Amino acid sequence: MRNATFLILLVAIFAFSSCKSNLDETKTSSTPDEKSMDQANGFTEALVSLKYVEQGCNVVLVMTIDNIETLYRPLSLDDDYKVDGLKVKVNYTLSRVSQGDCLIANPVVINKIEKF
Repeated sequence: MRNATFLILLVAIFAFSSCKSNLDETKTSSTPDEKSMDQANGFTEALVSLKYVEQGCNVVLVMTIDNIETLYRPLSLDDDYKVDGLKVKVNYTLSRVSQGDCLIANPVVINKIEKF
């Protein structure tokens, strides 16, 4: 009986110690790299495009993040920025509003925008 108690205690200690190390690994792996933090806290480079009008999108922001090109439709954008090919830096928030006729771009709320 004493051996069984010792064995259970040993297994419990091993199980708890391995759980703690998994939590530590999770914290380390979820830490964003410097580039991600820049994009999360600051501005992301984008290119203004007017060439998707036939797809129902008057103005689209083309962003390349991690080598993936993604289209975003700003919900409101000052006319000064509605220039095809204009490079901008934008701080945005994804929106849950309906995409309307523009099905190829994700709707976004522009928090801040600057010409680049």
